[in-house]
Amino acid sequence: MESKLNHYSGLMPIPTIRGIEFVEFLLIIRIESKDRYTLVYIKNEENYIKSTLCISEFEKLLPTTLFFRCHRSHIIGLNHLKKMEKCSRKIQLTNNHMISIAEDRVFNFLECIDMNYRRDKDEIFYLI
Repeated sequence: MESKLNHYSGLMPIPTIRGIEFVEFLLIIRIESKDRYTLVYIKNEENYIKSTLCISEFEKLLPTTLFFRCHRSHIIGLNHLKKMEKCSRKIQLTNNHMISIAEDRVFNFLECIDMNYRRDKDEIFYLI
């Protein structure tokens, strides 16, 4: 579900302790839940934005065509995928961070990125 602000502007309002920062959706690489805060990693930024909004609230605001909740503590930007390691279920992002995909979310992730696959035991095989 998208808010009207997100739908019309392409901006994500990120509440912080000091106020609100506005970031373009396409610049968000990943979002990580950490302690009582949420860290938002932005393209071309060395640091992150520390937000007071919980990750589940971010998930409600982000467009599902651009983001995927791959783990209870991670949301990834789908336009920042670099590669996926099938055995370890890890995704490398464009900033070289490695993020695990929860086992119960692998199927949905592959559907999300529109890949053909089949599941055999604990491994994922791609049909190309």
